[in-house]
Amino acid sequence: MALTIQNAISPALPRTAYVRTDSTSAADDPFGEPHHRHIAFDPANKHVFIANRAMNRVEVFSTSDQTRVGQISVPGATSADLSADGATVWIGTALEQIVALDAASLRIKTGTRPQV
Repeated sequence: MALTIQNAISPALPRTAYVRTDSTSAADDPFGEPHHRHIAFDPANKHVFIANRAMNRVEVFSTSDQTRVGQISVPGATSADLSADGATVWIGTALEQIVALDAASLRIKTGTRPQV
């Protein structure tokens, strides 16, 4: 088996920028609780949704310019997942509730707000 190393034929990709969310790792990943998917990517709107349990919110960042484009209050937000059609971001909570966010408007869909 031979190994061939070639020079890059295109410019290097830009480095990924990280944005502070003020999350606390102990609150976002408590001992004894199963690991959840905290991040969901919406390729249509170029947004990343981050369930920030420590701050009781979902934060939304643009992948185009790495700016925060929104934050939605969701008590106990622990997980995020994008629906198959890309229209809804489902947020699981530590309160054993599910919240549906409209992926385009970044608003909670009617009738899905958790009662605390």
